[in-house]
Amino acid sequence: TFWSLAMYDLHVPLQAYAAEVDKQRKQLRALGEGSTEGLSSAEAARRQKDKASATAVLQALERERKVQEAHHAKVMVRLKSEREAWVAASSPEGSDEYAAEVRGMAEALVQQCLFPRALFHVTDALFAAHFVRLLHELRAPHFSIVVLADRVMGDLQCALQLCTAAEATRYGRFLQEFLALLNHWHASRSSFEKHCADSPGFDVRFAIGGKAKAAETGGKRKAMSHDEYRDLVYKWHIKVTKSMVTTLESDEATQIRNTLIVLARLAQGPAAVFPRVSKCVAAVVRRVATIKDKDAREDLKVLAGRVHGMLVSPAAEYVAEEDFHVVPAAVKKRAAEAAAKAKEAALALAKAKEAAEKSLKKEGPVTASGGGGGGDEPDRDRSRGASGEAGERAEGRDRDRDRER
Repeated sequence: TFWSLAMYDLHVPLQAYAAEVDKQRKQLRALGEGSTEGLSSAEAARRQKDKASATAVLQALERERKVQEAHHAKVMVRLKSEREAWVAASSPEGSDEYAAEVRGMAEALVQQCLFPRALFHVTDALFAAHFVRLLHELRAPHFSIVVLADRVMGDLQCALQLCTAAEATRYGRFLQEFLALLNHWHASRSSFEKHCADSPGFDVRFAIGGKAKAAETGGKRKAMSHDEYRDLVYKWHIKVTKSMVTTLESDEATQIRNTLIVLARLAQGPAAVFPRVSKCVAAVVRRVATIKDKDAREDLKVLAGRVHGMLVSPAAEYVAEEDFHVVPAAVKKRAAEAAAKAKEAALALAKAKEAAEKSLKKEGPVTASGGGGGGDEPDRDRSRGASGEAGERAEGRDRDRDRER
């Protein structure tokens, strides 16, 4: 099913159709408003031809939209009838074996379907992201978009190491579309409750640390709350950050280039999907700035400069960690303790500097010879030695004159 379908089958671009229809109607109105008086026969004929052309395009767009909508409806009926056979599980739901099967099927879907197809073409990358969304919306049995997302984010470093530059551009488009969906549910509680709250795939047992959650619920299904989902999305952003930091610090030009290409796609425009958390932004910007300023490879420096400009742009909006997800009390306590220790260390350093400055003032100015007040003693000794030698020579000359007399 996955390889036999195309983007035309899964998605009807209603907004694109509406925009083009509106454009053609405006053109028709503009052509009909003007008077034909004073126009030459050639100009009048050209206006009539333009009106006929715009009318034909408008009618063709309406027919095409209706045909695609009818085709899409047939495809959806077929997919709904086939969904029971897409993903099979042999273990009873709620068992550890069942959770392992769900994770294994998600890994196979990424490795054998999504990743290879997302590298073919930009439209295939969009198809892969829409197919994931379709699996979730159709409530395909034994499929969890949470498990799939965790697999995709966890495999990012490997993908960045294997892709060519062109493939990285396409894979970045897949990640952009996929992360946009995950971030939308993260930002909108109402959308999450409508599309995800009662979905079988949004089970706390499938989340990171799911075994502990399963133990708390006695192995029974428990729907994931919006706050728990926000925590999960934060962990995915941390995973992506760690993968990109690792590849950006690599000596391999291919890895660095692929990471910068994907970053440029994810951080593009006002609808940027990554990085969103200030902590992640700081980690990524630091590595990108190092490449921009110090890397000897000119092509990487230029690409890094472009990405750096996007990340530090005034138009870019980031949020603090506590605004992105619910920070546990223990984490807040550790962060507060670390901040207090850093403040104490800064105060101790300031006091040490102040004490050193006071000590230098008490000792007085340093002379050119490098010593303090006692440094003049050797000079005085040398002066006394020189004057004594001159006196002895004068006395010797006086004795010689007395003998001559």
